[in-house]
Amino acid sequence: MKVLYYLFLLLILCACKESDQQKKERLVSEWCGKEIAFPANILCVSGEDTLDYKVPYADFLVVTYADSIGCVNLRRNISSWKRLIAKSDSLTRGKVSFMFFLNPIDIDEMRYIFHKEKFTHPICYDLEGRLQALNKFPEETDFRSFLLDVNRQVLAIGNPALDVLVEKEYSKIIRGGGILNKSEEIITEISYESDIFEMGDFDWQHPHHITVSLRNTGDKPLVVEDVITSCSCIYVEYSREPVMPGKKWDLYIRYKAERPEFFNRDITIYCNVPEAPLNFKVRGNAK
Repeated sequence: MKVLYYLFLLLILCACKESDQQKKERLVSEWCGKEIAFPANILCVSGEDTLDYKVPYADFLVVTYADSIGCVNLRRNISSWKRLIAKSDSLTRGKVSFMFFLNPIDIDEMRYIFHKEKFTHPICYDLEGRLQALNKFPEETDFRSFLLDVNRQVLAIGNPALDVLVEKEYSKIIRGGGILNKSEEIITEISYESDIFEMGDFDWQHPHHITVSLRNTGDKPLVVEDVITSCSCIYVEYSREPVMPGKKWDLYIRYKAERPEFFNRDITIYCNVPEAPLNFKVRGNAK
């Protein structure tokens, strides 16, 4: 009889447990339309410089709050945020602003990490947790990012740097808000010799590098938002400056083998062309 009782209790608990989708729907329902309150006199930093703290007046504002746990997740996804901000700047012409409020355990460590990752976007260090105290954000770290309208009211909730569906939802709302129609997107065309970057044969004990190029054949500037490699053995360097029509964009690729091997790795380039992201192979023989 006890076994039946515990089975019955387990069934009730499972039935009552909120699914991820139900949780998302509940949080969206609770938060959409709320006005976010901002504290005054927060330490705002960009690189080594201290900035005047102010909430930007923009058509749309993406606000992210991270406590000590959220800062750990943010550290792991700085490149995703860099890509998202660069993409937003190039496609919405700067009409979407981003604010990051952090309450880390070690502010010096966070500043070092941002410096190391060359993340120069302004960071607000809310060491007393005043933004959280004013707004009572959800406990789930994935739901502490918000898309706000010009009146600072919530239009959408969720982390657009981690969730593609959330990013699409943000983009859909921004387009619907009249920021950028499909026909107004800054889209260009490119040409390149091959989608396979050949590195040939080389001594595995020494790093080997090549430089490849994409040419802007369209009539708008080419903006490369990010380059993602499938392996830490590949190091890339490139310019984030817009590439004017007719000019070429260079990508420096260095491969460091850990042993003799034939390799066939992936490189993904995010840029403002219709077929983006662009997928390329890096191939060679480290002997």
